[in-house]
Amino acid sequence: MNDFNKDRGKVFSMERHKEERHKDRCRLLEGTGENDVNESVHQLLDHMRRIRQAVPVNQKLQTELKQLLLSSRIHGDNLSVSEFSLLGPRPIRNFFSRFWLLLVGIVIAAAILVSWLNATETYLRPVGNPVPVMSFWHAGGETDFTVSPEGAVIVARNGKLLLSNQSNSPYRVLDLPPNWDYKSPAFSPDGKEVALVRRQNGYAPQIVVIKAKELLNPDSAAEALQFEILCRGKNAHEYSGLTWSPGGARLAYAETEGNLARVYITNSNGINDFVSSGRHPAWSPDGSKIIVQRHQSGGNNFLYLVDVKTGITKVLGQGEQAAWGEKGFLAFVVTSQEERVLTYLPDGSPQFTVRQRIGEVRSIYAGPDGGELLQDDKSEGNLITPGTLLVSKDQTMTGKEIEWLKKLELEGVREPRVLSLGEADRYTNPVFGCQGNKLFYSSQETGMASVLRIHLEERLWDRGEKQL
Repeated sequence: MNDFNKDRGKVFSMERHKEERHKDRCRLLEGTGENDVNESVHQLLDHMRRIRQAVPVNQKLQTELKQLLLSSRIHGDNLSVSEFSLLGPRPIRNFFSRFWLLLVGIVIAAAILVSWLNATETYLRPVGNPVPVMSFWHAGGETDFTVSPEGAVIVARNGKLLLSNQSNSPYRVLDLPPNWDYKSPAFSPDGKEVALVRRQNGYAPQIVVIKAKELLNPDSAAEALQFEILCRGKNAHEYSGLTWSPGGARLAYAETEGNLARVYITNSNGINDFVSSGRHPAWSPDGSKIIVQRHQSGGNNFLYLVDVKTGITKVLGQGEQAAWGEKGFLAFVVTSQEERVLTYLPDGSPQFTVRQRIGEVRSIYAGPDGGELLQDDKSEGNLITPGTLLVSKDQTMTGKEIEWLKKLELEGVREPRVLSLGEADRYTNPVFGCQGNKLFYSSQETGMASVLRIHLEERLWDRGEKQL
């Protein structure tokens, strides 16, 4: 210990340590018999201890600093430094201060989020190419189809029902009681029931419901199928456009008599409620509104938003065959006159032109009750204009156009000519799949019809950005 006090305040060099270590090792080799490695460790620790004690410390300054800290207090608080500890309880005032700071931060973040959402708009965009689900021969007229939550597709064609499960196997014709024609199939939201319109020659139409499991079972006998009759019409009536409410409790349909069309809703008491004039009803996701289609003078169809309880109606704009997905997106068909220039004159003016009416599928975000359509500054009648394009007819030349060009070439015609075609092979009857990330639609060509499917994804854009 005396040696330590004597050497206090000094710093020892490694050379001195090595000399002492060498002397000690020599003594050990002369006969002490202890382990050389353990002794070396003890020598190294002894050297480190001497270095630590050699570091000068001002004891007086250390004592004064300690007294100063003990006697001082936190500015603006009655808590002394000696009483405050990180391990002890935090001051209540400090807790509430942090709470209010956190609350203010949440409010500011919410305001920023609301401002950002108001400045953006949600829209659907198709992903990839359309995929054919099923194709079949078609003699004419419209085809109706419905899609189950699991993806099964039922098509009504010429009074018969075709079933496709979207696999590689071909569709099959459902075995139903004979002497009846079937159309307007509609799966319930849970896929457990199917509503149909059936009719026999000389009899009034009926709206019936059958269990989907019973209808789709290939082993079920046609005579054993159990149909529940929801509505009986009159001989002059036609039923179409069957669609279930979001909860599956009610069914909307269109009843037509000549040129007069009305939309009704079925009730459990057997008395059906009148909703509005029109056809092709489409329920809103919350079940409070229905969109109907009405024919206007000039050959165009318009869509109307109708409140189920009050009957208040608003004109949405030009469109037909609306479908309202569970995520709030509205899909509809727009038919318009199109002109396509096939060839040009040397001065750049059109030479041979084709005119044709085409149908394309567009979409717009309407929300759960259509309120999103009423927020913009658009006037009534332009609430869905223009919408985003989902599906459009391919612009390649058809066989009719090629034959027409050949004929003009053989006749030596050079002056401008216009070929007017009838209704185009258009896309119709859009139907949202389960969860709204798929769109099914039909395409009718000469002698053939198809049901196609395309995947959709949601995107955001600024409200000021130009839509397609």
